[in-house]
Amino acid sequence: MNPDERAEAVLADAAALVCAVADQDQAEVARILTTITDWPALAVVLAGQVDDSRPLTLEVQAFRAEDRAARIIAKTAAVTRIPADLITSPARDRNTAAARAVAMYVCHLAGITYAASGRAFNRDHTTAMYAVARVGEDARLRELGQQIATDCGIQWRPVDEPDRSADRRFLTCACGTRTKHTTGVCPRCQEAAAA
Repeated sequence: MNPDERAEAVLADAAALVCAVADQDQAEVARILTTITDWPALAVVLAGQVDDSRPLTLEVQAFRAEDRAARIIAKTAAVTRIPADLITSPARDRNTAAARAVAMYVCHLAGITYAASGRAFNRDHTTAMYAVARVGEDARLRELGQQIATDCGIQWRPVDEPDRSADRRFLTCACGTRTKHTTGVCPRCQEAAAA
C-alpha cells in the first residue's frame, strides 16, 4: 500500500478523532484510538492539518466560550493590574470599567458572542455590545485590547471604518457630498443644474 492509500485509509478515523477531542469526549477518543492500526499514517494525516504559520504549543486550547473568556479576563487583569474578580464585579469606577470594556472587546475579537461575553462578566449582552463600541472609538483602549488579543494568541484582523457606500440611506453625489436624496444628487447640485 502506497503512502497516499495509507493516509486515505485512516482519514475517517482521523476526522472522528479530531471531532471527539474537540467535543472533549474521552470515551469516544479511547474507542477511536483502540481501532487505529496504522499510527504513522494517522500522524501524517493529522500533521497535514496543522497550520504551519502558527507555532506549535503543548498548551491545551480552551474550546468553550466561558473558558476562553476566563483566560482573556485573566490576561486583561495581568496587563491592567486590576484583579480579575474586580473586572467581573459590579464595580463602576473608571479604571475597572475601562479594563472590563477592553476585556469584552478582546472577547469580541476572539469570536465570543455578546451573550456569552455578557455571562462571563455577569452582565447583559447589550453591555458587551456597548463596551465593544466604546473601545472601538477609543484608540488607546483599542490598541490595548489588540495587544491583549495578540498576547492571548487570538488571530484578529483590523477593522477599518465601515464602508458606507453600501448604506442604502445615503448616496454620494458627483461632487462628493453624501446625500439622502433618492436621486443621488445633493440639493446644491440640483440648484446649480436648475440655474
